[in-house]
Amino acid sequence: MFKLTEYCNFDEQWAKFFAKHNFYVGFSVDGPKDIHDLYRKNKQGMSTFSQTVSGIERALAHGILTNAIGVITNESSRHADDVYFFFKKLGVRNIDLIPCFDYNSELTLRPENYTRFMMRIIELWKNDNFEPLKIRFLNDIRKRLQATNSSGPQTVGCELAGQCGQNWSVGGDGLIFPCECLTPVPRFQMNKISETK
Repeated sequence: MFKLTEYCNFDEQWAKFFAKHNFYVGFSVDGPKDIHDLYRKNKQGMSTFSQTVSGIERALAHGILTNAIGVITNESSRHADDVYFFFKKLGVRNIDLIPCFDYNSELTLRPENYTRFMMRIIELWKNDNFEPLKIRFLNDIRKRLQATNSSGPQTVGCELAGQCGQNWSVGGDGLIFPCECLTPVPRFQMNKISETK
């Protein structure tokens, strides 16, 4: 998956390129505007919400397989219904709800908040017959539970697979990491894509 950051403008040229080469593109959007804008600002301190949603709409219009990546914070964990219904209305079918982890920072999502949030998401998702959203972590749990009754290997995310590096993350700054969750950890940087003439 190619992860675009707020430093990269997802315009028509990018959309055509990704569609032509069958990329799977992930957009970081944490929920409705008021939730997204808590921590997703550009270098000038302005909202990135409209630009992000426009990029998602453009990707979907070009038939690009699109994923929305929402970081759950202590603040947003209190708004599971708003987050769930936002993603459902957005039109993206594949979403990833990642707990905020900033090492020793107060921003790190507390386990009890994450548990309460995810239990409510499961309830809402179950009420929708587990459709139309595909919530990656919850789907992975279902796969692992079903794996004991199947004969083949099950592909799941790093948290349940016991390894990382299945989906590289390439940021708008060109930095490459083995996983989007490891991008804030400099020692895991694999390389950098540089512009050449």
